[in-house]
Amino acid sequence: MPSKQEVEIYEFHETGNRVTASVEPVDHPSPIYYTDEAPEFEVTVTNGLEADVDEDSEIAWYMASDAGAVIQEGRIQTPLDSGESGTYVIGGENLAHEGHATISFDMAGVRNPSGPEASLSPGRSHSPSGNPAYSFRIHDRETYERTHRKPLRYQKVTIALSVIIILVGLIQLYFTLVP
Repeated sequence: MPSKQEVEIYEFHETGNRVTASVEPVDHPSPIYYTDEAPEFEVTVTNGLEADVDEDSEIAWYMASDAGAVIQEGRIQTPLDSGESGTYVIGGENLAHEGHATISFDMAGVRNPSGPEASLSPGRSHSPSGNPAYSFRIHDRETYERTHRKPLRYQKVTIALSVIIILVGLIQLYFTLVP
């Protein structure tokens, strides 16, 4: 199942005020995405600072696989007034790698956090384990069908045949015991 959490992009240590981000799928949340899909995600960035975030501010995001490969990446322009939230759409490209994936954000640096206008600049960690806000599974459609769905169908058929064999045995037992 996908997991999600609100992550801290920046914290102004003097006041404890923060800029945070959270991620939700644009369509319905899916426990599994396939490599031929191009899902989009909504990122909600909340400015909890006492200062407005200016129009030159950016937050770096990336989608990475458990193997460490960056699947998609980008930057979000985030001009936000103090206490305001903004929603941005990311993704929309095919998911090229199988495995576990995360959508993460680099910690931001801030210029002038206590002034009237702060400016966020993207961090530079670019580590797949950075600041994960959303995680999900990616499978190749044919491989998933072969390794997960077909065995489940075979199990159901086996159970149905077992029930039929038991019923036939009970019927035979009944006719041998009843004169």
